[in-house]
Amino acid sequence: MCIRDRSWRRSVVETLGCAAGRVGQLEDQIAQLERSLSEAEAKGDEKAARNVREALETKRAWLAQISSSMK
Repeated sequence: MCIRDRSWRRSVVETLGCAAGRVGQLEDQIAQLERSLSEAEAKGDEKAARNVREALETKRAWLAQISSSMK
């Protein structure tokens, strides 16, 4: 294996590691937003619920994009 191959492999592994870390962060954020949505709905706060739904939609889209790039 030449130096270039090792360098490329190391950068790929580092990139995948960063992506995996970001996936975990997004999953945590989505779980928190889901709890916030439940609370807003329980209180009948439609404005807050709408804002949380929008944030959830964005975070889920990011998660899907990152997850698909890791395959």
